[in-house]
Amino acid sequence: MNKSFTTTIFSLSKTSIYILLLLSMAACQQTPRESTATTQEPTKKDTIYIISKDTIYQNLQSNVIKASKIQKETITPIKTTEKTIQTPPAPKPVVIKESTTNTITYYKNSKLISTIISPWVNDTRYIRLYDLKGEMTYEFKDERKSYSIVTELRFRENGSVLDANTHTNPGASMYWYETYTRFDENNVPFTQESHQYPEKLSTIMDENNTKYWDNPNKRWITQQAMPCNAPMNNVVK
Repeated sequence: MNKSFTTTIFSLSKTSIYILLLLSMAACQQTPRESTATTQEPTKKDTIYIISKDTIYQNLQSNVIKASKIQKETITPIKTTEKTIQTPPAPKPVVIKESTTNTITYYKNSKLISTIISPWVNDTRYIRLYDLKGEMTYEFKDERKSYSIVTELRFRENGSVLDANTHTNPGASMYWYETYTRFDENNVPFTQESHQYPEKLSTIMDENNTKYWDNPNKRWITQQAMPCNAPMNNVVK
């Protein structure tokens, strides 16, 4: 009994020695205590994108996932062209070709001359009217100088002159004049009226503005009041 007890104590002491050795070795391998200073935690890794030519790869921590291939979009720059503003050419003056010969009108269905308008020569022209017998009944003289006198005619269906409008511009004046001459069907004048523009009250109220043609004497006359020679017997005194 004593022998077995002794063997047990020896084995226990041997085991204890082994445990102590292990504890001493563990103590030697322990790391020093952490300092009281707070250490900053390592930042978490963000998502990293690796771009290689036309293919994009996504690296999540240690896993690399291949993303879908994205085609490059080529942006074509818009070409802007500056528009040059071209000034339109100056309009060319309208050149009216005037007749170099006489302008003749005839009575309807006949070869009888009603009017002859001469060409402009030295800024002057003549308008002559004729009756059915071929005799000249009236003449207008138009001029384009420092002043101007221009006549326009209107005709009837039979070719005779209905009336004539003569525009007179004295030049250095604030007024101009319009003269209207009326003719019968044989191109013989019978009345004439003249108007000044801008009109004045005196000219508007003028009742003797109309002239009459004295065909035998070939002149214009104004209508005059005839004197009254009635007897004065019935006059109440």
